[in-house]
Amino acid sequence: HSGVVHLLVNTAVQLETGAFFEREWGSGRWIVLYLSGAMGGSLLSCILDPDTVAATSSGSIMGLFGAKLSEILCQALFEQDTRTLAGRRPTPGTEQVGGVLCWSAIVSLLGLLPYVDFTAHLGGLISGFVVGVVVFSCNIRSPCFSITWFVLGILLCGMVFSPAVLYLLFRSEPEMDLEDACEYYRALYTEGYDCTCTMVFDF
Repeated sequence: HSGVVHLLVNTAVQLETGAFFEREWGSGRWIVLYLSGAMGGSLLSCILDPDTVAATSSGSIMGLFGAKLSEILCQALFEQDTRTLAGRRPTPGTEQVGGVLCWSAIVSLLGLLPYVDFTAHLGGLISGFVVGVVVFSCNIRSPCFSITWFVLGILLCGMVFSPAVLYLLFRSEPEMDLEDACEYYRALYTEGYDCTCTMVFDF
């Protein structure tokens, strides 16, 4: 985290919505979606802005919001399997969609803080959505639609993650100055900064 405000807002959102989603989806689904948001946020941040040091911890939270939007879309388009918890819940209304968008906007505003990377928020949201298509396909009652939605989700994941990983591995070239973390922060804080880092990063 980049500071106290970033930490407090992220913690509040985790306790308010992250815990709710875990109870709603189960720990297994929750951790998959949470980590996919973290990975997508970090990937997009490294690709679009490789020459800066930034906090991307909010990407995982945005991944949960993206997944929730994916679940809402799935519930709106397809009849749900009543044997699942999702199938026994009412069809989401505008209040639920508005709540997700409102929390997403609040987290996105953190991008205005120093060293908080907005691109990580966007990457987390997109990643959570496409992985959510795969995860929530099993809630669809019709086997045909369920398989179709699952395959669509796999294709979307491939279209999102494969080019991003390949670009990061073979095209992205961070500034050489970032090899020395101490040098980066010494240039950033010119007065009274004593770097105690002992690790040098190799890119």
